[in-house]
Amino acid sequence: MSKKSNEQSLILDHHWYPVSRSVDVRSKPKRIIFDQTPYVLFRNNDAIACLQDICPHRFARFSDGKVVNGTIECPYHGWRFNGGGKCTHIPVHEGAVPNRMVRSLSVREESGLIFVCQSPQQGIEPFKPTWDNRAKVRSIVQSETRTSLVNVAENVLDPTHTLFVHKGIMRGMSERRSSVDIYVNASEGKDGFQIDVRFEGEERQNGWLSRLLEGNRSISTGTFMMPGVVELQYWAKDKLSLVTTLYFTPIDRYHQLGFAILTGAKNYGLGYLKKLIFVPAMHHIIGQDRVMMDNSQLNWEMNGQPKRAMSPTDFIRPSIEAILEDKEPPTLQNPLQLRFML
Repeated sequence: MSKKSNEQSLILDHHWYPVSRSVDVRSKPKRIIFDQTPYVLFRNNDAIACLQDICPHRFARFSDGKVVNGTIECPYHGWRFNGGGKCTHIPVHEGAVPNRMVRSLSVREESGLIFVCQSPQQGIEPFKPTWDNRAKVRSIVQSETRTSLVNVAENVLDPTHTLFVHKGIMRGMSERRSSVDIYVNASEGKDGFQIDVRFEGEERQNGWLSRLLEGNRSISTGTFMMPGVVELQYWAKDKLSLVTTLYFTPIDRYHQLGFAILTGAKNYGLGYLKKLIFVPAMHHIIGQDRVMMDNSQLNWEMNGQPKRAMSPTDFIRPSIEAILEDKEPPTLQNPLQLRFML
């Protein structure tokens, strides 16, 4: 029933995409936009259902209705549909219910997020945040950014912008710099290509947040994989000290829905104290990135979409672009080794 724009869909049918935090779908239905189409999420007894957010009768929004006994009730004439999209009740009507259907998507709840998939494929699961067997503290931060998927993924893995956009928070609190060795390579798995970046030589980022939360660092790593997952891992000696797992779901070509899952060690309750600091700080950092990317995107459009200038510091972008175009990333055959002063 939906009519998409002329732009090609950015959604891969067999991949799982996060569209909401689990805590945001309780007794009331929630409207989302996925693949340029509105859908409604609602609790279907012990599970979650996802239907296209349009009643086939008079095209009202299901999300303006309510949940009744595990079905979604249209607010206009009260038609009810189950989690599979089948009409089960038409008020006033007597006899068998006509066969009326609404498009449904497969749904999974994982790691505090709700994932949807158009055509699930055996063996492909939603990506789970990395952590070890220690007790953990976990939080989820949601955001939206008006830019492309390649821009937002590159931004997360780009260390140089932190010296300016996040000056004093992550890096740049003093003029002291560290010599950082950066290793970039790609690999291929059952779900496609992924890019791995390893940073060595920076014992601690020169910013108040890193000093407060991390302690001494041995290495940090970053990974990008489809359908739009970026994970940052910070290691202290032989243990993970912090993991930030980011998921990006395209609302359209230049609008991304983002979820950041922050995982740290409970550490006898100290992790909860760090959480009180880190979560609002992460909101602030994401906000700084969002303003910069939103403004840059708008400025690019207003100036006629000029060609991007590149430099040796843009080491990750060509590989991300290749993966998004379903091509072999250049770092699969030619890994990179760089050294920056950060």
